[in-house]
Amino acid sequence: MADNGRKQAPEGERKANRRGAARLAAVQALYQMDIAGAGINDVFAEFESHWLGGEVEGEKYLPAEMAFFRDIVSGVVRDQKKLDPLIDEALASGWPLKRIDAILRAVLRAGVYEMQHRRDVPGRVVVSEYVDVANAFVEREETGMVNAVLDLIGRRFRGAEFGRWSGWEMMADTPLEPALSGEDDLIARYFRPLAHDPGAFALIDDAAILRHEGEDIVVTTDAVVEGVHYLESDPPASIACKALRVNISDLAAKGARPAGFVLTLALTSASDAWLRPFADALGADADRFCCPLLGGDTVATPGPQMVSITAFGRVPENTMLRRSTARLGDCVLVSGTIGDATLGLALLKSGAKAADVAEAEAAFLIDRYRLPQPRMALASALRRYASAAMDVSDGLAGDAARLCRASGVAASIDACRVPLSAAAAARVASGNVALATLLSGGDDYEILCTVGEAGRDALIAAAQDAGIALTEIGRVIDARAGGACRFDDGTGREMVFTRAAFSHF
Repeated sequence: MADNGRKQAPEGERKANRRGAARLAAVQALYQMDIAGAGINDVFAEFESHWLGGEVEGEKYLPAEMAFFRDIVSGVVRDQKKLDPLIDEALASGWPLKRIDAILRAVLRAGVYEMQHRRDVPGRVVVSEYVDVANAFVEREETGMVNAVLDLIGRRFRGAEFGRWSGWEMMADTPLEPALSGEDDLIARYFRPLAHDPGAFALIDDAAILRHEGEDIVVTTDAVVEGVHYLESDPPASIACKALRVNISDLAAKGARPAGFVLTLALTSASDAWLRPFADALGADADRFCCPLLGGDTVATPGPQMVSITAFGRVPENTMLRRSTARLGDCVLVSGTIGDATLGLALLKSGAKAADVAEAEAAFLIDRYRLPQPRMALASALRRYASAAMDVSDGLAGDAARLCRASGVAASIDACRVPLSAAAAARVASGNVALATLLSGGDDYEILCTVGEAGRDALIAAAQDAGIALTEIGRVIDARAGGACRFDDGTGREMVFTRAAFSHF
C-alpha cells in the first residue's frame, strides 16, 4: 500500500476504455477518502489534475469519462448511509461491511450505487465491470463475493433484467427504491451517456456550468420541426445530426469553437426504435464537433415532433464576427455550393425519383438536405480576415439582403458566379429548375462573408488549405445606389425573386 493511502492497480489489469477507467478511478478515490479521510473536493482536484490520463509515481493512468467518475464518487458520498445497509443485508451473516477490506468496500459501494442510479448501464455490465475492478486489487476468490453481492442487488433493483429468485426474500423487508419516472429513465438511458463534460454534472442537476477566462461565450439556438425542417420519413439519425449541425454552422460563422449544447425534445412517443439511433447519432456528432451535451428537457406533445438545440461557443474577447460590420468595397464570398438542399428536398417530396437525376446524384442531393456540413474549419480564418459573416440557412438571396441591411450597406452579386454543384448546374442548364429557386431555397448552411481586398486572397487560401471552396460572388456597395442586395443575371438585368428567403410567417 502506498504511503499516501492509495492502492495501486497493476497496469495490465486496467480497463482500456474511458468508462472503465472512470470506475477504476472512482474506486481508488473512494478508497483514499475512506482510509485517509480526504475530502471530496480535494480528491476531485487531485484525480482530475494528476491522475486521469496522467502519470503518477511512474504509473500511467488511462483517460476517463470525467462526468461518470464524478457521478459515481459524489453519488456514493451522498448516499453512503443508504448504500451500506443494503450491502450489509446482501453479505453473508457474520461478515458486516465494516469487516471487509477498505478497497472492497469501495468497490461494493460504487457498484451498488451504479446499479441503483445508472439505469443507462445494463445491470450485467455493472456486475462484470466491478468484478474486473476488484480483480485489479484482490485475489480472485474475494471477487466472488463482489459478484454475489452485486448480482443480488441487481435482482432486487432490476428484476426485469436479472429475474427475481429466492435470494430476493433476504431483502424483502427493505423498501424498494422508487422507480425512475419515464422522463428520468429516458434521459438516463439515451442522453446521460452523451454528457461527458464535467460541467454537465451527468444531467442530474437543473443547470450546467461553462467556465471561461479571457473569452466571450457565443450563444445560438435553432429548432427543427417535423414537417417544416425535416420529413416524417427522415431517419432519426439524420434528424439528430441536422439539429446539432445547424447550430454548429452558426458558431462557425461567428468564428467560434463549440463549447457545448443543451437539447429540448418534444416527442410524440418515447420509442426505442426512434430514440436509440437518434441518441447514437447525436453523440457521434457531439464528439465529432467537440460539442458535448450539457443538459436539456424532454416533453410529450401530440405533434408535430420538435428538436430544439441551444449551442454555446467560445471566441477570444471581442472577436466574434457579426453580420452588421460589412464595409464598403468589401468582397462578398460564399463557401461550398448553393441550392443542393433545395433539390434534395424536392426529390424526397417526389419520392426521390426524377428522370433526369442519376441515382448517385439523387443520393448526393438528399444527403445535402439531411446532413448539413458546418464549415468549422473556416472559423479561425474568418475571425482573422473577414469583416462580417453569417451562415446561409434561409436562402442566399434573402440572407445576403439581411447582412446588408444589418450593416447599412448594399451588395452587387453576380448570380452566374454563385457556386453550384455539378448536379445542380445540370438541372439549371436543362431548364428543370430556375437559378432563382436555388438562390432562395434555403437549408444550404454555407458561410456568407465579406472581406477587405487586402485579406481576400489570404482567406481564400486558408479555406483551400482546410479543404473548403470559397468563391467570390460580388462586392459591397453604397446603399444609396438602390436596394439592399442586387443579383445580376449575367445579362445586366436584376433578378426578381418571388420569395428571396424562407420565412415561417
